[in-house]
Amino acid sequence: MLWLKWVKARDAADFSQFAPVLEEWVDLLKKYATAIDSSRPIYDVLLDDYEKGMTSARLEEIFTE
Repeated sequence: MLWLKWVKARDAADFSQFAPVLEEWVDLLKKYATAIDSSRPIYDVLLDDYEKGMTSARLEEIFTE
């Protein structure tokens, strides 16, 4: 569903068609991250799915070097 909404919005050059779906997706990801580990920043929990052990603080260091 998410992908199809994105394709339709992109083809129509109308982000407003996709915005509500994206907002719902982001809300779900926030709830997921909080359920996994409410003691860590949401971004760090989500980042762990892609880059185990990486933190937003470390990324800040990397990108400011």
